[in-house]
Order: sequence, then C-alpha cells, then structure tokens
Amino acid sequence: MSVALFRQALDLAPQLFHKLSILQIGKEASYYKNPQSVKSVNLSIRILNAYGPTETCVFAAMFWTDIANMPTSRSVLIGLPVSTTQVLIVDTQGWLVPPGVVSELVVGELVIGSAGVSPEYLRWPKESAKALVELGFNELNPGVAWYYRTGNAMRWGPNGQFHFIGRMNAGQIKICGQWLELSEIESHKGKDNLLIAYTVTAAPTSASQSHSLLPRLLKLLHKSLPSCMIPHLVCWIPTLPLMPNNKVDHHQLRARAATNVDSMLNNDTEEDGSGEPGDEVKKQLCRIMEALLGCTSIRQFTNFFDVGGHLLLASRLVFRMQEAFNIPFALMDVFHSPVGKAMAGKIRQAIATRPVDQISMTPLTLALVYEEFHVPSVLVFSEEPRKPFLFCILMATGLGHTFAALSRSTNLFNVIALNDPEYVTPDDFSQDQVSTDHANTLCNPGIYTVENHAKYYYAHIVEELARIGTTKPDAAPFNILGYSYSGHVAVEMARLVQDEGWTINLFVLHTSVHPMHEAKLSQTQIEEAAHVVLLTVMSIIKLPLSNMGEQGARLKHNIEVCTLTNIYILYAHVMPQYKGHVMLFRTESNSGHGFVPLIGSLDEVFLHGNHYHLFQEESGNLSMISAKVSAVLNA
Repeated sequence: MSVALFRQALDLAPQLFHKLSILQIGKEASYYKNPQSVKSVNLSIRILNAYGPTETCVFAAMFWTDIANMPTSRSVLIGLPVSTTQVLIVDTQGWLVPPGVVSELVVGELVIGSAGVSPEYLRWPKESAKALVELGFNELNPGVAWYYRTGNAMRWGPNGQFHFIGRMNAGQIKICGQWLELSEIESHKGKDNLLIAYTVTAAPTSASQSHSLLPRLLKLLHKSLPSCMIPHLVCWIPTLPLMPNNKVDHHQLRARAATNVDSMLNNDTEEDGSGEPGDEVKKQLCRIMEALLGCTSIRQFTNFFDVGGHLLLASRLVFRMQEAFNIPFALMDVFHSPVGKAMAGKIRQAIATRPVDQISMTPLTLALVYEEFHVPSVLVFSEEPRKPFLFCILMATGLGHTFAALSRSTNLFNVIALNDPEYVTPDDFSQDQVSTDHANTLCNPGIYTVENHAKYYYAHIVEELARIGTTKPDAAPFNILGYSYSGHVAVEMARLVQDEGWTINLFVLHTSVHPMHEAKLSQTQIEEAAHVVLLTVMSIIKLPLSNMGEQGARLKHNIEVCTLTNIYILYAHVMPQYKGHVMLFRTESNSGHGFVPLIGSLDEVFLHGNHYHLFQEESGNLSMISAKVSAVLNA
C-alpha cells in the first residue's frame, strides 16, 4: 500500500496489522516513525519499503526492515535496485557520485535506468527533455539507454544503500499529489500543506466586507488556476513587503499572515450571514471536519475541498462520519455534496432510512432518534414474508433498541417492538424534579395503568397484523414477549387476546409477580423502590448524557420519567388470573417468581446473567431464547 494509505490505516484501524507477517509500502518517502507505530500491534511484522516513481514502472529499489531492529528517526532506506534496473546518484554536473563516498555532505540526484523507462511523455516535449535523458553510462549497463531524473536528493549509505534526503529543488512541494514550483511555500512535517494567498488591497474592515471580497477572488482564481493551486487562506496586505534589494521579504509575509489571515472557508452565502451550525448533526459534522483539517472555523456552508480537503482526507472523513453517526456513507457522497449543510442533509437521510436492527445507540444517534425524528409507535426490526411475527413490549426505560439483538440472532421469525404510549409525555412532569409523586398525580385518574398500557399495545398489534395481512383471530396466533416490567403488561394483553378469540403464544422474560398480593406497599416504599430501580437503570445505560448538552438533559429526563412512571404503576398493579400457557425465561436467582398459582401452565427456560443483561449478545442467551421461541412459533 502507499505510504499515505499506510499512515491513514495506522490512525484509523491499527488492528488491520495485527496478523500480518509482511507489509509492503511504497510510492513516496517513508519515515521510520510510521512503521514504528506498528510496534504496539505487531512486533514480528517485516516491512518491505518499495521505492519507485511511475515513470520507471513503479518499483526500482527495495529495502527490508524488521520492526524490532529499526531506528526511530530519519527516512526509511530505499535499499538496493531490483534486477534489470540501474539506480545511480549524479551530481549537479551530471557526474556519478561513487558508491564509496559515504557522507552526509555528498548529496546528488537519483537517476533510474531500465527497460521500463520511456524516452518521452506523450505530447509533453519540454517535460520529456528535462526528466528523460541519455547520460552516456552505457558501459555500466549496456541495456539501458534512457534515464529518468527523479528530482529526489540522495546520498550513499553503508553497504550501497540509498538514503532519501528530500527534493533537489528546495522550493518544490507536493500538495494533493501535485508537485508545485512555489518556493515561498514551505512544508512542515506531520502537517497537511495549505496555500496562502497574499492579496494587495485594503484589508476588509468587517466580516460582511470579507464575505463580499472572498467569493469574487475565489471565482477569479478558479478561472486561471488548477484546483490544487486554489489558496485556502487569504492574507490582506496594503503592499508587498520588500527587502533592500527589492525582493519580496518572505519573513514579513509570514508574520503578517499570522495576524491578518482570512479563510476561504468563510465563503458563506447564506442569507443570515452567520453560517454557524444550528443543530446537533451539523455541529458534530463541523467538529469532525475541524479535527481533520486542523482549523477551528468550519461552518455549515464550508466546502470541504476548498479548505484543504483532498481524497485521503475525504476517506478519513467518511470513516469518522460512519463511526459518529453509525450510518453507511459513501466516499462519492463527499464529492457530490462537499458543503457541510448538504452533507448533514445526507446524514439525516441515512439515519432516517436506516433499518432499525442496524441502529447502535451511541449517545449521538440516541439523541438524534429521540429529538430529531419522530419515534414511531412500532419498530419493525425484520419483516420477511411467510415467517411468523413476535411482538416485543419494552422494558420500563422505554428504549426499544433492546430487542435489536434478538432480531439479529435469528432469521426464523420477525421481531417487532412496540414503543411506549404517547399519552404520557415529559411535559407532564416537572423539569426540576422527577419523582414518583408526579407519577402518582398523573396516575390517580386511572389513565396510566398496566391495564391501559395493555389495551394500547393490543390495539397496535391488531393494526400491525392487519397491515401484514392477518386480520382474523383464527388466521394466525398472537405472539407476545414481555421483558421485566412489560411481562405484567404481556399477561394483561394475553387476557384481552383470549377474550377476543385469538390463539396466543405468551413469552415472559425475567418477571416476578409482585408481593402486592399479600401486602399493600406504602407510598414511601414505592418511591424508594422506584428510585433504586432508576439508579440501577441509569448506571447500566452508561450514556454520557452530561456531555450531550440540552439534548442529553432532555433525553435523561425522558428516560427518568418513563422509568419512574412505569415502576410506579407496576407496584400499583395486581396481576390477575390467566388460564393460558406461559413460557418463562428466567435466571436461577428468579426462583420466587410467583407465576404458578396464577396461570394455567408454565414452561421454564434458564438463562445466564442478571436481570439487566439478558439480551446482551455476549451473555450467550440470545441463541437459547430465539431457538425456544422459534420452536413454538414455527410448530
């Protein structure tokens, strides 16, 4: 792989090098600090540094290095020439620099001769005359007629190895794959190169004046310059600083650039003139672009490629966006929509159309799902024809992504999750204090109860069955799974379903019949129990809500409201008799579940782990649950 791609892979996915025994890098100069970074993941890897420009059919010399024995500084040796290739060092007069002259002071230009060197560039006679020459070294290699002048400064090292020093023309640098003859631009190791334009004019006195001048200047430059030479920064100066010999004083130019630089990225044309990102998607995207480009003034109308972005950075941008937003995002999307605002629109579209079973609830995507988009009453994780449907009811937290892992664990049945009823909203509770007192006040009229929760879900399941073509009670069984708090709701639903004449398969996961059957708890006891559950739930969710600003505060409030309300009505609920069959999934610790005297028949399936981690993929429970459920649904 190329050195640039190697550096990028080390930065983004170092685990790729974990099992490699040999790695070949090339195309440009490599410094020992790059392969040194592989040490942390693979000490036994061997690296082959393959040097050679395109004009010589790519590879001209190679050098093997072992990670364990390499130096920590300077560039990697170019090594020895490959067979059929002659690699020499010549001085400025075209004379050979003998291999025995090993000194840092004796530097020449590397020339390469081989059968793969062409005598000319197509339709570029001037460039051909400069770079492709006959040097008269036929006695050294009779088969070589043409030599390519690489422009690379080299010196001989011990054992005939070549050391790369830099470019022969000190003012020549490479930007976006282009060598530019601009002596006033200097390269800095470890940083991306940017072009600064010094414009002789009266400096803009206001931001609006700057916004007016920059687009006009940019438009003018695009007419006469290739894209790789469009400047990223503009320094407004009244006159060019000159030295006594009337040459431009570069040191003064750099000093002025530090204090009076405007950025082409400020080329905003939005009506309000601010360009500041206004929502979480745009803010996050701007932060990602700023980190990649090393600047702090990215705005929503910034064009990624106008501010230093190029192909390699674009691929890194795609990786960062995929990681931050958990969405598929193609590299071509960056080229088609390089402006921040348009890119944010594509991100929103990808989030909105993403299959639910692919949602990974990172703090950002969780906030986006809850705030930026309407949360549907039904989450369809899978919907394959001619396969049964399992309807899952949410836990007390109201976070529906819990069942995504179950859907991923099987293709034998479809999984659909039902969201919390919308008749309880965070607005019904105080933002300053979330407690069971508020839940108690709301529930007094009897609006929000386990029974009404069951009626709500029953109505939505009937709607879903009608949508997928099952409208009659005798057409297909009603398949319900309740987890924790929703196990009580599932039993209430089962009674409704039986009364309507449906056949039902009822699955309950780690639910206990509350001892309200023997003794009524006091209000204080209910509050204490609810807050213990809430603290446990919030510690398990492990979302850095405090770092998510207003969205995090609202999301935290939503989870607290939902959890406390559902726990309160759970403690106020008395589970009724149910004459049907229940398959109960539980752990050994849930032996006192209390179901036996209340139901017709019971099958028990034992799981590993604790109450809150039963659906985690590492628990090993998902294959057991999906197999047992599938055996019933596909009987």
